[in-house]
Amino acid sequence: MDALNLNIQQLVEAHLQANRTFDATKTALQQISSALIQSRRKEIEQLKYQIEMRHKDIKTARMTIRCLQDGQSDTEELMCGPYGSIRAATTDHDPTFELAQSIDKSPSAGSGLVIESIRRWECLERKGKRGLRAQSNAFQENHEARREWPIGFYSDFRMEALTATVKLLTEALAQIAGSLTTVTQKLEETAKALFSTAQSLASTKELLASTRLELATTIEELASTKEELASTEEELASTKEELTSASQSLASTKEEHEQTANALQQSKKDAIEMLKAQIASRNEDIVIAEKARAYSDYTSQW
Repeated sequence: MDALNLNIQQLVEAHLQANRTFDATKTALQQISSALIQSRRKEIEQLKYQIEMRHKDIKTARMTIRCLQDGQSDTEELMCGPYGSIRAATTDHDPTFELAQSIDKSPSAGSGLVIESIRRWECLERKGKRGLRAQSNAFQENHEARREWPIGFYSDFRMEALTATVKLLTEALAQIAGSLTTVTQKLEETAKALFSTAQSLASTKELLASTRLELATTIEELASTKEELASTEEELASTKEELTSASQSLASTKEEHEQTANALQQSKKDAIEMLKAQIASRNEDIVIAEKARAYSDYTSQW
């Protein structure tokens, strides 16, 4: 019984330990899923912000192209205008290329470069505005002198600057479109990863539910086994009481048997003694009778 109780106690402790492990695993999974979802949301927000900034850059570049095509400026300085450094788009320091490259390495690591690029573009935009104002002033001051230039020279210079600027802007737009494609692909990959994570979490939740159901079934089986053991203990206690009562009855019967045997033995001894006394008395009677006969024979002879 002690070994059985010890086994039951060990089973109960193992069940409690399994419950604690289950709760700890569930809490850890919830924390991991929350952290993962939060991280993915931050990355998506950053990517959305980057896409929005790229759209603004494209819009600004298109406005710059329209300004050049409308003839509002005929100098090459517009390439450092409100769009930022257009020349930088064709060099190894292209912020769009660096941004796409940083996103390829780590989606969360591109936020710093985005902020740096935005600040650089804003600074260049302010410089470009100051340059435009200086150009406007210089254009007004030298307007008369420019009228004296040959028409062919002025048109050739203007068309050459416009063609170079449009070419650079077109290349920059192509690179920005490539960056947008990369960012879109990253968003799709992030969405797929989130969907896969959701499926994994759902599968884990189903597994945890199945484990909890199995634990509940085990608890019910342990409770039923405990009830059966309690009933068996009661039966054993009742049987023990019956055995104790039977032992007491047997001891009493044995004592009575011993008393009866002693009484019979004593009665037998008494009967033997009485028979011995009767035999002795008969022997005495026989001796007396023989003596009397002998005396009678003796007297008859005389």
